[in-house]
Amino acid sequence: VLSWVRWVMVQKRNHEAPAPETVIPELPEFVAAESLAVPANFKLHNNLGSATGGKYWWDDYEVGECMRHPAGQTINESDHTLATHLYQNNARLHFDAHLMKSTPQGKRLVYGGVVISACRALSYEGLENAISIVAINGGTHANPSYAGDTIYCLSKVLDKWSLPHPELGALRLRMVGVKNMPPTTLENIKTTQGYHPHVVLDLDYTVLIPRKGN
Repeated sequence: VLSWVRWVMVQKRNHEAPAPETVIPELPEFVAAESLAVPANFKLHNNLGSATGGKYWWDDYEVGECMRHPAGQTINESDHTLATHLYQNNARLHFDAHLMKSTPQGKRLVYGGVVISACRALSYEGLENAISIVAINGGTHANPSYAGDTIYCLSKVLDKWSLPHPELGALRLRMVGVKNMPPTTLENIKTTQGYHPHVVLDLDYTVLIPRKGN
């Protein structure tokens, strides 16, 4: 049900030991349309638009357009603490407040899954009829987040594909999470020096969305 390649941070036993040679496998830039798992028995409900409140369908989106979702979500201590425990994340920088007091930031780092979840929820305004995520093509936690940060989100349409299923199309999206500034004021997500310091997430993923008139 899942094929996944990821990189993780692992603490070194000997901090002075050199790291091994970097090996990066050759991977496709994204999951191609013909490789997407599309439910053959999917049947669009006639009242989907009424239920979601969304008026935009696959046909309405254009490659290159950018949606700056209006709402923001402030992350508090209980939000990210609960998520860290529920997902049994044992990284101490997320749950050990005593340890993190000695760091330059002086507080725990918000678990990245909380940021992804917040951005996905915020992107609902503008993508109300996106019914399923069918691929996560790649992503970067670009900068850290902490309790008290307010997360905003923008989405760019990277590509759109018609599918063999008569009622469905696919949108490849770039979801960018921004902290403590509205996305309307963000001019450059990334420069030659790296990500903008307020960009916390850069996620490339693909969704299914019904076609108009079905």
